[in-house]
Amino acid sequence: MSWRKKPIWLILAALITLGSFIWLVLLLKDGFIQIMEQGMSLNTPALALSWILAVAATFITSQIFFNIMQASGARFSSFHEACELNFTAQVMRHLPGRFFGVAYQVVKAKHVANTAEWICGNIAIILLSTWLALVFSSIILIALEKNMALAFMILISTLSAPFIIYGINLLLGHFSSKNQKIEKFIKIFHAVPKALFSAKGRRALAWGTISWCVYAMAWAAFGEALPLESWHDGLILGALYTLAWAIGFFSLITPSGLGVRELAFALLASSYPPEILLFVSVAARLGLMLADFVLGIVFLVTAKREIL
Repeated sequence: MSWRKKPIWLILAALITLGSFIWLVLLLKDGFIQIMEQGMSLNTPALALSWILAVAATFITSQIFFNIMQASGARFSSFHEACELNFTAQVMRHLPGRFFGVAYQVVKAKHVANTAEWICGNIAIILLSTWLALVFSSIILIALEKNMALAFMILISTLSAPFIIYGINLLLGHFSSKNQKIEKFIKIFHAVPKALFSAKGRRALAWGTISWCVYAMAWAAFGEALPLESWHDGLILGALYTLAWAIGFFSLITPSGLGVRELAFALLASSYPPEILLFVSVAARLGLMLADFVLGIVFLVTAKREIL
């Protein structure tokens, strides 16, 4: 569909997103009622702290975007501009179509990067973000002795991934083709590892590590808010939810993996009570969605004020 018809896109996207949001709120209410019926209670201050930490962790990820995009050739006028382009696109990833956010960046900020640079940068960001998510979740599960066989398998596979990518990149360096499409693919595949293994890529990795440490603290606080044995359960649930997030991430049709992530989480965390799983899966999705919306609105509004 042409970008000139974006009002139709936006209306349909807004309606589907609004419907998804209402559905999440209703599910959250059902989960809360079930918890209350079981005679359990929630620690509201701990719940609020958990969300604040989640917002902080989400904000720190803007450094991943800023550094990786610069390594891919982007020319931001300021860090604020990078945040606006990042978080507005983050909001749009909750809309139908995984690539809607990238399309926004390509159209809105041609002066910052060309189409190839936006695509390469976003692929690199996805790879680094997924890599960090899998490493952190598997380490937490191993440390707390939960789903250890699965966690070890994921950790070993994830840690070996950079070497595999680097090796394939070296092999493709000796390959050329007269086919323009194949040649473009090779150039993109070269550009992605180059961005990831650059000095700015290593800086993005450091910021990503800090972000995930804060994110782990958010899940620990979330565990304190729930009627569970200890905050350790919050970390375990966070690790399992992250694995479910990775599965849902590759669902390109549903808004932000809607439904896929919840099913995967229910299967991975089946040892916990169903009312807890319902509340956690919905509260986590809603909380992270709100974090993206809040940061997106803040930077979009302040960006317009800067222009004025």
